[in-house]
Amino acid sequence: MKTKILILVFLFCANSLYAQYFWIDQMQNLTNARLNSVSYYYHQNIWICGDSGKILRSTELGYSWFLAGGNGVPDSIPLNHIAAIDTHKVLVTGVLDSVAYVYRTSNSGLNWITVFSQPNGFINGIYINDSMQGCMIGNPVDGRWSVWRTANGGINWDSSGVLLLQAGNEYGFNNSVYGTGNKIWFGTNNNRIYYSNNLGINWDSITISSPSTSVVYFKPDSTNTGYSGGVNLFRTYNGGLNWSLVNLPGTGLMSGYLGLGFLGEQYWCIRSNDNNIYYSYDGNNWMIQYTAPSGYYTHIAKGRIFYPYMCIAFAVRDNGGISQLFFILNAVTKISNEIPSKYVFHQNYPNPFNSTTKFKFENPALPGYGKSDLRGGFIRLIIYNTLGQEVGSLINEVLQPGVYYAEWNGNNFPSGIYFYRFIVTDPNSSTVVHSETRKMALIK
Repeated sequence: MKTKILILVFLFCANSLYAQYFWIDQMQNLTNARLNSVSYYYHQNIWICGDSGKILRSTELGYSWFLAGGNGVPDSIPLNHIAAIDTHKVLVTGVLDSVAYVYRTSNSGLNWITVFSQPNGFINGIYINDSMQGCMIGNPVDGRWSVWRTANGGINWDSSGVLLLQAGNEYGFNNSVYGTGNKIWFGTNNNRIYYSNNLGINWDSITISSPSTSVVYFKPDSTNTGYSGGVNLFRTYNGGLNWSLVNLPGTGLMSGYLGLGFLGEQYWCIRSNDNNIYYSYDGNNWMIQYTAPSGYYTHIAKGRIFYPYMCIAFAVRDNGGISQLFFILNAVTKISNEIPSKYVFHQNYPNPFNSTTKFKFENPALPGYGKSDLRGGFIRLIIYNTLGQEVGSLINEVLQPGVYYAEWNGNNFPSGIYFYRFIVTDPNSSTVVHSETRKMALIK
């Protein structure tokens, strides 16, 4: 009986959450070079790599970027894949003068060390689990797939005892390696998906109707359900034994596939020859959710660590463009659809409080947008302590015009003075259109 009550309470709370998905283009003026891969362990340390030795890093949720390459990575090398191991350890791959290289940093990009090189090679992807064991997959060299294993987070690589022969002229695809736990999959241009259940020691293959399999994804909590394909998308419910065709809009090879399993499974997909991001709430029905202003998408990824209030994903393009997904699960509630005439941010109530308080605000339409356009501002409501340290982020999303309130629970925080800042930016230009800071007191 208790179990049933808990489930009902959770479902009620989940349905009362105000959740939205929005893609916003990030502003970065560091490069217009092709960006090829994005990876991050936690949302406050995001990594992107691209042509001309470019490595971009953000420590502010993608609001600002800085160059973190050089110092061991040649400026002339096209970098094709990046893999964040944890907050500070990152691996990046590229090819220069027909030699594949892997560079590693353990200090957030202050310097990079060459940990691998292979003549005539090309590394498609790297997967390392939380125990610092992993596998690296590259295109075949001399009739043998380049399968390399590590037991120390990518410092050393070894292919001893691993033999996966090339079938015909098959090859793989950039960013196509997918792993969860001790399981790894990767696709080929030869109707095959290779998989290993023991981090790359032994391999088997699955045959699929897709001539080229450029993306592979399996649900981490149930690896019986998976998606794969190239031009066409296929789905399996039995671990890859059988596949059924899924109707996906657009044409051209898929260059990325992303699943997010919270409050139901959500999916996103990109293709290599267009500027659309496709979305599905069930893996079967797909629609265009976002269209970038220019450039073609090359990769899409989410963080390895789930952040309970914002599940952020990033997608990168061949012209230096970066798009960011915001998915907010918090206690913000819309209380009126009336469109206010100006921004009004009320003092929290009660104040002082013990131990919850509410913030009410009025969100008008941004000027210059039609009825069918994105009209609401990108709103952030941030809590700070007296040292200026961020201790909470209640809202971090685009909200359509209306009247809202958000609630903060200070149970896990000490008594004292806190400050909160209400910031509104134009989601299409990142221009700040409104900002207020106020003070409140938590008394226990």
